Amino acid sequence: LPMHDAFKVWDIRGESLESVEARIHDGVPPEGLLDRAAGMAERVRRIPTWLALTPQTSVVEVGPGVGYIMQAMVNRCGFERITGLDVAPAMTAQARARLERDGLSSECFRFEVYDGVHFPWKDGAIELFYSVAAIQHIPKPYAYNVLLEMDRCLAPGGTAVVQLLSWDILAREPGSFAEEIRNQIEGKTVHWHHFYERVELESIARFALQAAEYRIYQEDVSIWIAWRKRA
Repeated sequence: LPMHDAFKVWDIRGESLESVEARIHDGVPPEGLLDRAAGMAERVRRIPTWLALTPQTSVVEVGPGVGYIMQAMVNRCGFERITGLDVAPAMTAQARARLERDGLSSECFRFEVYDGVHFPWKDGAIELFYSVAAIQHIPKPYAYNVLLEMDRCLAPGGTAVVQLLSWDILAREPGSFAEEIRNQIEGKTVHWHHFYERVELESIARFALQAAEYRIYQEDVSIWIAWRKRA
């Protein structure tokens, strides 16, 4: 499949690792990235109150950037291996370069590239999916498909945790909506943003995913959906 315009900003060739780190982390200084990632990892762990993890849990982060949250998840949970799934070969190359620069094991941290539609795993293969500050950047049909693909690939009783942007962000940035729509109509290679609300995510969890249990959690301008697949 051809790469959708929304994905192209993540696949810029020839950009320095330092530039990528600044661009995708909202200007957070390098010395703050691990602390920021640790906070996000803690939310992934605590939002699904039913979650139980072991070092052998099979874990995938969708849209991992250069791997800081993957690193934080390993540090907090002791996973033997964690995989980052991305649509952008250039970003995956930057992630591998970042791990090498920071002396992290290539055995523990793996990366896969996919076409933005079809996850590269069989039904029931993964015990935990999570995604932070990634799915909000892609058009909603693709985002909904990510949720469906997570659910397809989840093992019975497995869990997925996804962070998105809520509509509350417009109260903070009221002029952002018109610019956002122009960027998307014109297909600009910039960070696109899409917004979600509780009723939408609850309907997906209950009726589309038919989750065994789920939780919708709002915090500032973030809205999280977590669900457990039926056993």
